[in-house]
Order: sequence, then structure tokens, then C-alpha cells
Amino acid sequence: MTGNEVPETGQLIASALLLPIDDRLSLVNAMLESVEQSTDDSSQAEIDKAWNDEIAARVKEIKSGNADTVSSSELWSRIGGKPNVRS
Repeated sequence: MTGNEVPETGQLIASALLLPIDDRLSLVNAMLESVEQSTDDSSQAEIDKAWNDEIAARVKEIKSGNADTVSSSELWSRIGGKPNVRS
């Protein structure tokens, strides 16, 4: 491979998995930072709008009585109780 070629994803992952844990963590952080930096303001605005639209639709569904809801005590009962919270 020459200096300008990009390795295939599978090869890159296989090589990355051979790295020591500290190097893998550094790689993960670098990859996450690159993704975060690539989300520009217009992309974030689109994401925010999509979430706001979803929230509004869910609130409308609840207020109209068309959503099946449960009380918080029922929810906690279903999932095995409240988690232990440390202060």
C-alpha cells in the first residue's frame, strides 16, 4: 500500500484490534472527535428539529389519549425496581 491509499475498513479494524488497550482507546477518542467535528451547525440544527418534531408528536399523542401510558411506579415494577443511586 502506498502513502495515499486508504486501507479497507475490515483490514483497518483487524489491525486496530491488535493494538494495546491504551492505543485502542486513543484511536476511539480520535475517531469520536472526528465525527463530532464533522457535525456542523446546519447538521445539528436538522437533528435538533427532528427531535423537536418527534417530541411534539409524542406529546400530542399523549394529550389526545391515543398513547398507551403507565405510571412511574408501574414502570419501575416492570423493570425490576428503581436503581440504587449513590450520592
